[in-house]
Amino acid sequence: MAEPAKYTQPTAYDASGQPVAPEDAPRLVAEGKAGYQKGARVYVRNETGQLGSVDASEAPDQPVLSQGQLEQLLLKRDAESTSGLVKTGAEGLVRGATMGFAGPEQFYDAEGRRNAKARQQYNPTLSAGSEVAGALGAATAASILSGGTAAPEAAGGIGARLAAMGARGALTPFRAAAALGEAAEGAAGALGAGRGIVGAGLRLGARGAVEGAAMGVGHEVSQVALEDVPLTAERLLAGAWDGAKMGGAFGAGLGVLGAGVGKAGRAIVGRMAELGWDRRLPGSLVAMVIGTAVIYAFGVPWLKVTADIPWSTAVSSGMTQFLVWDLAKAAIAGAAFPAAWWLVSRRPDDR
Repeated sequence: MAEPAKYTQPTAYDASGQPVAPEDAPRLVAEGKAGYQKGARVYVRNETGQLGSVDASEAPDQPVLSQGQLEQLLLKRDAESTSGLVKTGAEGLVRGATMGFAGPEQFYDAEGRRNAKARQQYNPTLSAGSEVAGALGAATAASILSGGTAAPEAAGGIGARLAAMGARGALTPFRAAAALGEAAEGAAGALGAGRGIVGAGLRLGARGAVEGAAMGVGHEVSQVALEDVPLTAERLLAGAWDGAKMGGAFGAGLGVLGAGVGKAGRAIVGRMAELGWDRRLPGSLVAMVIGTAVIYAFGVPWLKVTADIPWSTAVSSGMTQFLVWDLAKAAIAGAAFPAAWWLVSRRPDDR
């Protein structure tokens, strides 16, 4: 079935010769209440679900597409093509790296934004994954560019830090968000958030709320561009609020969980070391694996609750992708302790 040169569904007419509404044409043609001019080529969905065209005389026996359905099918086909997948990944990387503030959709015309939205809609996994990759890459670069220093414990050094970052070049969205997050964390510390489990939760909660708000605003900027609607203060505030809630909850949970689980893991491994498990390779390996398992046992459920995601996603995102490396580190550490004990216990005359 050859396709017409232009993707425009021909007009259908009822028995009196009057044109029917484009969205009603498929139903009326199927019911025999409308038809197309003789010789017209009509777009249909063929037996494989793909786009095709037939002669007007065959239209009543085919699943005719409305103009809206035709446009969506074309958008889907283009989005799932090789070039569409490449564009989806590239757009996601840029969108993630700029937190949505300078995504490609900001520079497209109306048709380009519609196509970008379709690529995001029909390739959700690739779009989200590339955004995460872009965000991680930008966050890593921002950390390197800022010297990778730890967050200040008091708010006094924030002004100097911002000035130094500004002197080294324009702040990228991630560097700006990181600086504001560090300021919030430092302010929380200055206001009395100590180093204990609760203090860690308060400090990281404050940082997460600020950084989450920035990311929420960036997300709304990106989505407004894709939807081709006006950017309003209400929408920005809603995005900031949603991001602050999620970021604050996740940050606080991470702080509490990290401090608590780290303490529990160290206590378990330390107790096993007191019992001599670290002096032989099998026992040392078991101790390290148990310590790692404790972290996952608390971390995966917390990720599932705070991010409101399915268990399979929480396991995949919070454990599976790190498991190989964590087991490798546990194996190295498990082998290192018995080796260290062997070296320490050797007598001088045995060397």
